[in-house]
Amino acid sequence: MAHHYLQQLSDGRVVSIAHRSTSDGGWLISCEDVTEQQRAQSQIDFMARHDAPVGSSF
Repeated sequence: MAHHYLQQLSDGRVVSIAHRSTSDGGWLISCEDVTEQQRAQSQIDFMARHDAPVGSSF
């Protein structure tokens, strides 16, 4: 079974953590700093909620 989650660190960085068991009884764990991706996605989400729709006239 695989698990994936985001962890915000005390310095503000966001780390993606994924772990799964292996067939020999061990664990495979990967960690990736996704801080910039999270910031970009937050900015896109903000703009999508606050910008005028494309094609609208003023």
